Amino acid sequence: MRDLPVVGRLISAVVVALVHPFVPAPRWLLIHLVLLGAATHSILVWSRYFTDALLHTAPEPSARPRQNRRLLLLNVGVLLVVTGVMTAHWPVTVVGGTAVGVVVAWHGASLLAQLRSALGLLSGRDQARMTRCSIAFATAPARLSTPSFP
Repeated sequence: MRDLPVVGRLISAVVVALVHPFVPAPRWLLIHLVLLGAATHSILVWSRYFTDALLHTAPEPSARPRQNRRLLLLNVGVLLVVTGVMTAHWPVTVVGGTAVGVVVAWHGASLLAQLRSALGLLSGRDQARMTRCSIAFATAPARLSTPSFP
């Protein structure tokens, strides 16, 4: 469940690029197959992997099935979004987009829970460093969108 959907989305993007004159909204479809499909899936897989590696925590036995459920829901959501837009059925698109949003929030909550449990295992200095890094990461979008004045 980890890499096969990404390969499928990238192959689909190549196929759409080859037959683009016959596909409605080919530019939208190419962008969303690659970014919403392949990139989002990869981010969910690899952020979990690197979180485990950087926090030096072994995944729980139940973590892999939960990740597979998240990835399955993500892939269903992406498929619904693409199907809804291509067929102009907006309720399908909304359901798919909601599913993708739920999966991303669920993934973020699981990473936060893993960070919180790992912080209890760290020394005081490492715990303070991880807290500062987490705050910097969480506030980065707001800091990047705020204009800086000299």
